[in-house]
Amino acid sequence: MTSHPGQSPTPTVVEPDWSTAGVLGAARGARDDEGPIGTEQLLAALTDEGSTARRALADARVTKTVMLSLLRDRAGRADAWTSTDDIARSVDIQVALGEHAAKGVQLTGAARRAVDTAMATAVQQRAKKLTTIMLLRAVLQDEQSRAAEALRICGTTPAAVIALLDGAEPDPDDGLDLMLWKTRDGLLGHRAYRSLGFFKRWLVISAGVNWSSTPIAWVKMEAEVHVKWLGHDEQRTEHLLLAVLATHEVAVHYPHLAAEGLAGANLLDTRYAGGRRLHEMGVDYASVWSAIDRDESERFALGAEDSRAVGKYLDAAASDSGTGPLVEALLRDDTRARRLVEALDAVGG
Repeated sequence: MTSHPGQSPTPTVVEPDWSTAGVLGAARGARDDEGPIGTEQLLAALTDEGSTARRALADARVTKTVMLSLLRDRAGRADAWTSTDDIARSVDIQVALGEHAAKGVQLTGAARRAVDTAMATAVQQRAKKLTTIMLLRAVLQDEQSRAAEALRICGTTPAAVIALLDGAEPDPDDGLDLMLWKTRDGLLGHRAYRSLGFFKRWLVISAGVNWSSTPIAWVKMEAEVHVKWLGHDEQRTEHLLLAVLATHEVAVHYPHLAAEGLAGANLLDTRYAGGRRLHEMGVDYASVWSAIDRDESERFALGAEDSRAVGKYLDAAASDSGTGPLVEALLRDDTRARRLVEALDAVGG
């Protein structure tokens, strides 16, 4: 699939406003090595500029975290994209932006057409400045660009984002259980884990950290917040079990994030083998949450102590890239997590 081969004439140049200038600079920084700026880089930069454009993309679950993950995963790969973004028609950025852009950087054919279209809109509206809304709407017009392909990978479409720009109500329901929405929002970058502290939270958001590519670190974060959500005073192995399941169920719902860097390997055989094992046993997030919530009854008496401290299990699992060894240890030792799984099996049977 390629972008439209035609090349639009250069319209009157309108100076970008500060936000749009920032987007163009960020897109330059997001390039694959020294290649041209493509529509995928423009889209990624638009997720981080703080206006209506960013909000519309975020409402479609296309965030900075998501886009940077997609770009990292596809960097340097010949088979990374189906669309060429009309790279063969790349031009110097000054062809489209004149003196408002630095020399020596190119735009792909598709990116140049998007900038030209945005410029034409600014002229038509007699706008004093080129805005990010104009640029995003222009990027969304090309269904065969890499930006459009990225949106489809994320489970949405250019038309859906345009509808959000036009005032459509966002739909927070992505098919996940409502109880998992906070975990999902942590993955997408809608919220940060407060236990990291202010500076680390800023770094995580700024770098677009993809928690699903480091499952044990993500489990650690989720276990901590689950203790608070449940109103408990102390973290125990059942919270690790719950966090494994929460991260697993969200990760498999967002495979374009969870598979970053796996080079085609099955994420259920690697990073998320622990959650897969639990699911194969008939144990899922909802059943474990319900059991923990009812732990005070005789039906689910988990006992007072784990055989080892929670931190020991996380430390031992940190050397592996997935949740398999962690779940193996939780089910092998005499833990509250193991007793919970056994109790669920007894009740289910």
